[in-house]
Amino acid sequence: MLIRLGQPSGLAVPLDQMKRELVVNFDDDDDRIEKLTRSETSRYEIFTRRIMVPGNFEMCFGCFARRLFLDVGPVRSVIEIAYFDEDGVEHTVSDDLWSLEPADTTASIRFGDAFVYPDLGDGDWPVRVRFSGGYDLPDASGSGDDPALAQDPADATNIMHLVKRIYDGGEIMSEADMRRMMSGRRVLR
Repeated sequence: MLIRLGQPSGLAVPLDQMKRELVVNFDDDDDRIEKLTRSETSRYEIFTRRIMVPGNFEMCFGCFARRLFLDVGPVRSVIEIAYFDEDGVEHTVSDDLWSLEPADTTASIRFGDAFVYPDLGDGDWPVRVRFSGGYDLPDASGSGDDPALAQDPADATNIMHLVKRIYDGGEIMSEADMRRMMSGRRVLR
């Protein structure tokens, strides 16, 4: 289970670029276009498992394993790994007991031989990995410094297409249509 910690501050597609795509040359609909861009970016992130707007996240697991897969990307850094013991007390796993292993589109956390698997609480998701993730925003300062964090233009085009469909036609693209048109963008494990 993935949880975004806090509201994203930027847009995956800048407002002026979205307005050009929608052929809108007035400011009356800016709030609506921004809200549509945020909502469709969120749908796109869920569908593709790509984090288009950077932020902090928490991924929850039912148990520890030798390796925990963070099946979203990109993962920038791990903030902490925590768990709830059988008494419901939260503990943090020391940084020297695990390592982050980035991959092309996802990452995993590998626990070292010195890690002792604790007894976990009865909750559904007692293990929590808090991390920073997401592509650089197109207009952000420092954007493009790391090519691996540069947004792929195909992602922006797909988000614009989703917004355009609602703005122009009043119709939300179905998941079946998204699968047909955008399945190549999905992060699969």
